[in-house]
Amino acid sequence: MPFTSIMKTGYYLDVQGTSDGFLFQKGMVGEYDPSFIGALYYYHYSTHQVQLLDTAGPANGVVRDIRLVTVAGNYAAYIKSDNSLEGWEFWLVNLTNGKLTLLDSPKTTPSQQYPSNFAMDGQNVVWSSLIFQNGKAVSIMRIYNMAQNTTKTLFTDIVASPATIYLYRPAIYGSVITYAKIPFGAQTTTSDTIWRMNIDGSGVQQIATTQYANVNIAMDANYAAWDEDTGNQPILDVYNLQTNSPVTLPSNMCNRPQLYKTLLTCIQWAQPSILVINLSTNAYSIIADPAVYTSLTQDRIIWSDDGENVVHWVMYPAGI
Repeated sequence: MPFTSIMKTGYYLDVQGTSDGFLFQKGMVGEYDPSFIGALYYYHYSTHQVQLLDTAGPANGVVRDIRLVTVAGNYAAYIKSDNSLEGWEFWLVNLTNGKLTLLDSPKTTPSQQYPSNFAMDGQNVVWSSLIFQNGKAVSIMRIYNMAQNTTKTLFTDIVASPATIYLYRPAIYGSVITYAKIPFGAQTTTSDTIWRMNIDGSGVQQIATTQYANVNIAMDANYAAWDEDTGNQPILDVYNLQTNSPVTLPSNMCNRPQLYKTLLTCIQWAQPSILVINLSTNAYSIIADPAVYTSLTQDRIIWSDDGENVVHWVMYPAGI
C-alpha cells in the first residue's frame, strides 16, 4: 500500500493520530541526550504547523520525559516521568483549548508506581497502578470522566505479598471496559485472563484465558484484541463483544493491535511490516514498512519508523 511520509527530522516516540494531525514527543531520559527535557508536540495537517502542547519539566532537580502518549477524541493522556516513584505525573490535555488536567501523581497516593497501563475513548480515561506500603501490595483501577471532571475508583485489590498481586491492563470504549489480569512479575509462560465490565464497575465477566502472557490490549465498539508473548513469535487474539465469541483471523502472528470500527492493524516482526485486516470480510493487506506502533484515526493509519525517524500515514482502503 502506498503511503505518505513527513517530518524527517528529530526522534519521535508514541506517535498518535487525530482528525487533524498527530502528536509526538521528543526526548527520553538517559537516551540520546541525558539532559534533554521531554516535550509533547502536535502537528496539524490543515496548517502544517507544529504546536508545543507541554514540556515534562524537572522534578526535584531531575530531568523527566513524556511517555505513553494516548489520544482519543479531543484529548491526549500521557506520563511525565524520571523513572522514579516520586517524580512522575499523569496528565490529560484538551487538544481544542490546551487545558491541562493532572489526573494522578505520588502526591495523590504516596508510594504509588506510575500508571503504565491506561486507556481512553474521548469521554473517559481508565488506568491501573500499584502501591507498595507496609509490606502489602495494592492494585487499583480508576476512571476519570472528562465532562463531569470526576475520578472514581473501580476496584482495589490488597494482598499481603507483592508476589500474589495482579496488574490490570485496560482498554475502554463507550460503556464497556476490557482488561487483562496479569500476575505481577509474570513470565511469557504465564497464563493471563481477559475480562470485561461496565464503566460503573458492574457486570464483571471473564471472556478469555491466554496461553501466554499478555502485552497489549485494544478495543472498539464491537471487538477486543490482545496479543500474547510466546517468547519467540507473538500471536494475536480477537474477540467479538457483540456475539461473545472469538474471531478467526487470516493471520495472527503479530502484536500491538489497534482497532477502528472493523479495521484491525498489528505489527508483524518476522518480516517487519504492518498487517491490516478488515474484520467484517477477513480481507487483509500488508504495509511493507517497519513500525513499532500504529495509530488509527477517522481516515488513516499513522505510524513512525524508528529506523528512519520518519512519520508515515496511509489512507484507509475502501469499505472501512
